[in-house]
Amino acid sequence: MNHYEVLGVARTASTAEIRSAYRKLVRQVHPDQGGSATRFHAVQAAWETLSDPERRAAYDRTLAPRPRPQVSREKIWVVPRLRRFTVVAPVALISWLLFAVVPFWYTLSVGWFAFVVVGLMVVGVLGKSWSSARELDRAIGARAAYETKVWGDPGDHRRTYELLEPVVLRLSAVKLIHGARIRGIPTEHLLLADRRLAVISSTPGTEVALLRAVVAWRARGLESRAFFVSLTDEPLPAAPGLTYLTAATAAPQLIAWLQQAGNVVDRRALYDVLYRAPRDLR
Repeated sequence: MNHYEVLGVARTASTAEIRSAYRKLVRQVHPDQGGSATRFHAVQAAWETLSDPERRAAYDRTLAPRPRPQVSREKIWVVPRLRRFTVVAPVALISWLLFAVVPFWYTLSVGWFAFVVVGLMVVGVLGKSWSSARELDRAIGARAAYETKVWGDPGDHRRTYELLEPVVLRLSAVKLIHGARIRGIPTEHLLLADRRLAVISSTPGTEVALLRAVVAWRARGLESRAFFVSLTDEPLPAAPGLTYLTAATAAPQLIAWLQQAGNVVDRRALYDVLYRAPRDLR
C-alpha cells in the first residue's frame, strides 16, 4: 500500500483532507488504544511524507500513474444544439407544403410527396439525436468523467460512506452517488462502473425498497444489484436477490463485482445517475 492508501485518501486530496484523515486514523491505530504498532508507524510515515509539499511531490513522482478511464464507447458528437431547429424545420416545411405545393398537387407525383414526408422524419430524428448527444457532451465533461468521484451528501449514512471509500479509491472509473431517487424510491448510495450499478443501503427496513430500486434501474438498461451493508452483529433475515455485506467484507466484495465492468465511464448511464436520479428519475 502506498501512503495515500494507508490514510484512505485520493492522490488529489488537499493538505486539510490528509490532516483530517491522519488525525482520525492515528487515534484508531495507536498501540495504547489497542491498535497495531506496524499500522501506527505506517500512518506516521504517510503523514510525515504527505504533509510536506516538497516530500509529497517527490513521492508522487515515484508512483505509477493511475489508469485514466475510457469515457464511453459511444461516439461523441460535436455539433451545435439543434433542439430549436428540430421545431422550426418541420413547421417551415409543412407551411411550404400547404401554401406552395398543395395547390399544385395534381402536377406532382405520389413519390415526391413520400420523399418529402420521409425527409421530415429524418430531420426530426437526427435533430433529436444530435441534441441529446450535445446535452451529454455539455453535462459529462472532463470533470465529471475523470476528476470528480463522489456526488451528494451521505447525511446520516457517513459510516457506510467510510466503508465505500476504498472502492472509489481502488477503481479509478467508479463513481459514488448519495441520495438518488428513481420512480419515487430513495437510494442511500449508488456505485457505478460502466453500466454496472451497485444499489446500497445500510438502514434496516429498507430491503424491499432496495430491491424495487434495482428493478427500476434494470429497466433503464443497467446491470444492477442490491447490497445491504450490516453495521451490527445482529442476524439479518434472508431476502431473495439481496446480497448482505458486513463492515469487513463490504469493500472487497464490491470491488470484486464492479471491477469486472472494466475501466470505463458510460456517459449515458452517468448522466442518468447524476443529473436525473437526484431529481427522482422516472
